[in-house]
Amino acid sequence: QTSVNLASLDRSNMLLIRVVSAHRLPASKRDMLGVKVQLFYAGQSLMPVSWTSLSLFSLKAYSDSVMWNKWITFLPLIDVPREAQVCFTLCKQIDPADAWTDESMQALGSITMSVFDCQGRLAAGRQMFGLWPSSENVPIMCTANNIQDPDSSILIIEV
Repeated sequence: QTSVNLASLDRSNMLLIRVVSAHRLPASKRDMLGVKVQLFYAGQSLMPVSWTSLSLFSLKAYSDSVMWNKWITFLPLIDVPREAQVCFTLCKQIDPADAWTDESMQALGSITMSVFDCQGRLAAGRQMFGLWPSSENVPIMCTANNIQDPDSSILIIEV
């Protein structure tokens, strides 16, 4: 992780998070997958839900992954509360014939990430998370990686 001096920021410095990819997926080769991303503070959403695009699951030799490389823009960094958390939920589309809505997606796993550490430093850099089996994107989830399950899906993000 790298450290960012928050005192030197102005309103043009936005919180940007890139959803890079997901690996070790419990999906079939025809599934369309996406990631739901939401910023929370004190249990309340700070802005509307953001999504990556839906991407077709790719099963190749020695690799079961989806790539997005999608940058999501949140608030100016100086406006993000130091206790804010970002919730990521990996979802698959239940029926590809349906329109893409929250109701047409099934959660496969999720993780919550603190935006700042306990010393107020931005959690910057590329990070890899083991997802927890979950049916919902909730701000009170554990912020620890799921390293207990060797088959947990992996989500890679960059701040």
